[in-house]
This record gives sequence, structure tokens and C-alpha cells, in this order.
Amino acid sequence: CYDYTGRNTCNKTIVKYLGRVSTVKNKDYQIITSFYVHGSSCRGTSRINIYDDNDKYLGNYYVSMPYLLPDTIINNQLAYSKNNKGCNKIHSISFKKGLPKTIFIKCKDGIDSYAFSNEE
Repeated sequence: CYDYTGRNTCNKTIVKYLGRVSTVKNKDYQIITSFYVHGSSCRGTSRINIYDDNDKYLGNYYVSMPYLLPDTIINNQLAYSKNNKGCNKIHSISFKKGLPKTIFIKCKDGIDSYAFSNEE
């Protein structure tokens, strides 16, 4: 058994409020990204969390790596403005037609898909 509690890389959370996006029907969603490192194996969980206008949690897109989390909103779309390990930094995710059932993120190895889930 290893004790990782003293390691700076384990058991921490990074949460970033990106802002609001709107649909063509004037419905607003608040976007918060989170990266949570936990457990003795120092595994991480990366999510794009979606809330409504009243701060009610609606669900999330679980993405496989923290570099797949968008870091800003540009022109009402989730965007990647920073170098993120081979993923297309001009890629964006639109909420124009509402909450997408699936989002697609283009990286050098192909396109990954992530489904919306309303489970916590």
C-alpha cells in the first residue's frame, strides 16, 4: 500500500467557470469544467458540467483527459484557445440548438465522441 496523501498531484480539484451559452430559443446554460484527481492511484475525472439559469445541475459530458476540457467561450461556443496536446484548438462546440446529446472533439488521432449524462 502506498500513501499518496502527501503528493501534490493527488486529491485535488480544478474547477473553472467558463460562462454562459445561449440557444436560438433564448435558453441559457452555464458551463463549468472540472478536473478531479482522486484515490490511491491518482486517477482523474474530467467533466464539462452544465447548469441551467437557476443554477440547477442538468448533467455533464465526461471526457477522457483534462486537455479535452474547453477553456473558454468564443461566439457563444465552447472553444479551445490553448495548445491541448494535439487536439484541434480551433474546434468549438455549439449549444445553438440546445444541449447536444453527443459532443465531438477532434484530435490528431481522430474524432472522439462524448455523450451527455444527467447522472452525477
